[in-house]
Amino acid sequence: MPLPISSLSPRDAAMRAAPGRAAAGAALLLPLLLTACQETPPRPAGETPAVELGPVIRLVEVPTSNERVRALIDDAGLAHVLVASPGDRTLRHVVVDAAGAIRIADVVRSDLKPASLDAVFDAAGRLHVLAGTLHLVRDPAGQWSEAATPWAAAGLEAGTARFVTGGAPGGPLLYAFNVGGKALGAPARWDFYGVGGYGGGIIWPWRTRGSRLAVVAEDGGRYDSWSVVDLDDNEDVADWSAVASPDGRVHVVYDAQRSVLALQSLARYACIEPLSADDATQWREIAGRRVRSVDGTDMSVAPGQPGIGPAAALSFNPSTNELLLVRPHDGGRVLRDDA
Repeated sequence: MPLPISSLSPRDAAMRAAPGRAAAGAALLLPLLLTACQETPPRPAGETPAVELGPVIRLVEVPTSNERVRALIDDAGLAHVLVASPGDRTLRHVVVDAAGAIRIADVVRSDLKPASLDAVFDAAGRLHVLAGTLHLVRDPAGQWSEAATPWAAAGLEAGTARFVTGGAPGGPLLYAFNVGGKALGAPARWDFYGVGGYGGGIIWPWRTRGSRLAVVAEDGGRYDSWSVVDLDDNEDVADWSAVASPDGRVHVVYDAQRSVLALQSLARYACIEPLSADDATQWREIAGRRVRSVDGTDMSVAPGQPGIGPAAALSFNPSTNELLLVRPHDGGRVLRDDA
């Protein structure tokens, strides 16, 4: 049943090919409907969890401004906090135990001012950090070293590099990052920009291939196979969030963007299936890698906020087979997979 505000079945959406995209930017603002059932997060059964703020823990002893911070918990229950300070261009690693005591306070690098920061533990318990597009690894002895990345191995520039969380226990690291559409052979489009006001102005076109989202699994440093979202479309893949489910699928929500005098965004969903030996996908050879295009499907979200937007969060609940999307301006929605 078509609903103006709805959730999305990842399985159905992954099997649907994206329709032809209208060239007119105004069409991007029309509410697009999916056959889906709206779900709101159910109220948990039982008592409300007892959650309270603990004491303040001072992690760094320097003036702070626009720090980038990433925190995660290891198997021993220790909190690992990565702090990138733009003031002194330093990346720090602080380990805090359950009692609030600082166990470790490392300076990882003192020459970094990354535009993004992410971290994850691999199956062996090693801590991996993406500081911008720089990949750093901490071994069990506490030593840090630089490591390979898919974009560097292919000789391409990347942006907004992150790890994909979730997935099957013991699975490989998954990298997600933006890469220029021109490098991937993506189709071009015309954007339109303008300046001026009442009584006159200037409008000029700009031909671009935009950027796409690539997802690549760690395979020992070769990075042979890439999955690229909407490679054959002509809009940017922006404001994306990705999470893996235990069956190996990677779920991505994102904004398809272009500029027609103003930036226009439309929410989309893509499901990247795991690679298999009998995969019948039409692969292409790009930059020495096998590349497959993964088509997205339009998501129907609140008409007043048709895009995913920056700072959205996506997670997967394996016990209910549901995705949870939280947008800062729209609260949370449960996206249920009917499989």
